[in-house]
Amino acid sequence: MEEPWLVQRCKLGGGELRFNHMGFREFSDGEQVKSYKRIFEKGMVSGSTVVNICNKVVVVFMVAGMGFDFTAYQQYLQRLVNGELRLRSPIYFEDAVMSETGIKPDPQLVRLVDVWFDFQNDVLWTLTRDNLEVLVSTMLSIKHWFPSKK
Repeated sequence: MEEPWLVQRCKLGGGELRFNHMGFREFSDGEQVKSYKRIFEKGMVSGSTVVNICNKVVVVFMVAGMGFDFTAYQQYLQRLVNGELRLRSPIYFEDAVMSETGIKPDPQLVRLVDVWFDFQNDVLWTLTRDNLEVLVSTMLSIKHWFPSKK
């Protein structure tokens, strides 16, 4: 596991995961597709962890390949919330967590981003159980595009 640098902002809708335009070549070189392949080859699993902000706890729901250490990844999520981790492009995760707790509601943000995809570490995450269910269903619907090497 490496410190995240390239995290894609995404939006669930219409049975698909749409990537936000991030403005850098690294986000358009097909690395997301390679990450999907690695996740599906290992077998997709979900898990969760928590982050803390202003004495409030927020659950983060994740999807990754089997064997992914959700507990170890929590430190990166917390550092994102704390503003301690610099990424290639802003992902507004701290804002989304604050909105989720009601600290700083931002309905515009919710319409733009509801899933984040760290395709370097092969993990996607969201802030609601409903979004997790849609994300898992969406990923299962595209799994056939990524045949196993077995």
